[in-house]
Amino acid sequence: MTSTRKAYARANARARRAYPTLAARRAFCAAPCSLNGYPARVTGAQEAFATITDLASGLGAQWSWFAVERVLSGDGAFRS
Repeated sequence: MTSTRKAYARANARARRAYPTLAARRAFCAAPCSLNGYPARVTGAQEAFATITDLASGLGAQWSWFAVERVLSGDGAFRS
């Protein structure tokens, strides 16, 4: 293994987090948020990816649960 690959493997191991539980994903679905400045809803607690849906237009985008966790721990404003 090259030194670059070893360094990447070490960094990846440090950054590894536990996948959000179903209870946490359900809590994310209940949290208020916005998508591109419009009120939105997080759905798909039992899916592999969350869907953030704009309530005004019905358009949505899929996000990883890690990204949802990060955004909701901040200002709750998704930008696509």
